Amino acid sequence: MNLDDEQGCDEQGCDEQDFSEIIDMLTTAAKISMLDDEQDDEDQNPRQMEMIEPQQTSKKMKQKAPTVADNMAMADEKVYTALLENLEKCAPTHDKFHLLFLRELIKAITVNNAAKHFVGIQPMSGPVGLIYALIRTIPKLNDDTMDRGSLEIISHAIEAQSTELGTKLTEEAVADISLPYLNTELFEMTKDEISSEIYQNIRNDIMKVGNKLEAKVNNKNDLMLLLGQCANEIGAKTKRGCGNFIIASQTIVNILGKDLDVDEDLLYRDYGYVKYVGTLNGLKVYLDNDMDGNQTIVGYKGGNGETDAGYIYCPYMPVQSSGIIIDAANFNPIMKFSTRFGLFVNQKVTEVVSEDGNETVITREPCNYYVTLDITLPSVKFDDNTTVETVKNVKNVSKTVKDCPIDTFDDAMKLLD
Repeated sequence: MNLDDEQGCDEQGCDEQDFSEIIDMLTTAAKISMLDDEQDDEDQNPRQMEMIEPQQTSKKMKQKAPTVADNMAMADEKVYTALLENLEKCAPTHDKFHLLFLRELIKAITVNNAAKHFVGIQPMSGPVGLIYALIRTIPKLNDDTMDRGSLEIISHAIEAQSTELGTKLTEEAVADISLPYLNTELFEMTKDEISSEIYQNIRNDIMKVGNKLEAKVNNKNDLMLLLGQCANEIGAKTKRGCGNFIIASQTIVNILGKDLDVDEDLLYRDYGYVKYVGTLNGLKVYLDNDMDGNQTIVGYKGGNGETDAGYIYCPYMPVQSSGIIIDAANFNPIMKFSTRFGLFVNQKVTEVVSEDGNETVITREPCNYYVTLDITLPSVKFDDNTTVETVKNVKNVSKTVKDCPIDTFDDAMKLLD
């Protein structure tokens, strides 16, 4: 190798060394640039998140949580679906018109049933079935031992019973239901009457099986204190919760007056015959226009299902039609309605069989989920301002006129003395 080659190699080696240094410098610069970009991204991310979060928040706001009315509508839809299956089983006994009419009527009655706020609703799938109720079993222990017992869901066999409804339709009314300008009014009238009658049957049962209390109040504060005591007593007896609703007459609602706090989310509970009017210390107050006198019902129903209630209503066929029949009273063609349902009352029942086995004594304790109050209010007496006026009676004037001739005005006046 000559000198020129060695010199060229040295120059080539120098070039390679310089090139490697340049690569190292570029690599270092690239790393620094990447770090700067990452830092810039970190600085920009909060601003980007601030722009993204409102968009996500707005989407979440559009997806609102279901309201109380929405949950109730979903529960009504489940009940209607079960009852519609029962109606389809009875389809061969009805013509096409009656089947369509009953289908719409059952749907309307299911939605318009105010009793669902006071009792459990468990539809039956057949004339005989099982219901499920939530109870608390309390063991018998010594006074020094504290035990609230345990929750248990029990099943009970029930059988559907049939009850005739008082609602009737004449043959002309049945024919008019098919007319477009009359069907709405007649249908709404029939729906309201049947719904009210079913509710009244349930309310009367509650008043029979629940605890009864007669009390006298002197003012509004006494009345509010009495209602609160009844609600607390329900919680002490059932170990489930204090009373959470009141069914009151118009007189009691008028007395409570402005002390009721109105929850706008519950204003939809207006069924005509029963409606929500306000809340009193956590007790939802409902006005029942058909309640007699000063009667009031305080009760409890759990909000987690249809098993936590003292009275469970189990409709099988809420309404069924007899078709066109002849009324025995006036021999006019009419359509009558009836209802089939089962029921269960959460109360303690004791059966004692006599020694000879010929008799069985059944004792039913009151249902502790409801209290019926018969309230005596201060009587209203008007002052005795009767006026007494003495009037001189004219006696035997007609006889005297006949016996004595009257010639002048003075003679006639003498007869009055």
